[in-house]
Amino acid sequence: MLVDHCVDLLEVDAAGVLLADQRGGVRTAAASSEKAELLELFAADTEGRPCVATIGILQQRTIDHSEILTDQLQTALTTRVAIEEAKGMLAAHSGTLTPEAAFTALRSYARANHERLSDLARKVIDDGAPAGQLRWTCRVTGGRGGGGECGVAVGTFSLS
Repeated sequence: MLVDHCVDLLEVDAAGVLLADQRGGVRTAAASSEKAELLELFAADTEGRPCVATIGILQQRTIDHSEILTDQLQTALTTRVAIEEAKGMLAAHSGTLTPEAAFTALRSYARANHERLSDLARKVIDDGAPAGQLRWTCRVTGGRGGGGECGVAVGTFSLS
């Protein structure tokens, strides 16, 4: 029953319990399956040290975790490159916006329209956004800081 709960809780295929006896030896107390019992016997034969199967499982988990992390980092890098490319395109085509202002316009539009910034950047890149299709509107606000609001229209969607 304990090992069955461990299998459910840890989301593993099998589990076993080893107990130390009075002489310092180790013996199998319970196992969730015959395979688990066999693995526990191997562990008991190695005097409680991790058996080859346990080491293999731990190595596989490490490999799986590394693959997930690699995929996440690649996605983040790809997303960042797309955003940089889109803001560069918008800044270059506008002739007046800095890359920072183009990023602000992209981010504001994405937030206002509940869209992921990376998806919006991909739209800007994929639509090509030739100079003739861009319409910029900028309104300067404030005094000496020269702050303002800018928007851009590209093809069928607009940033404002």
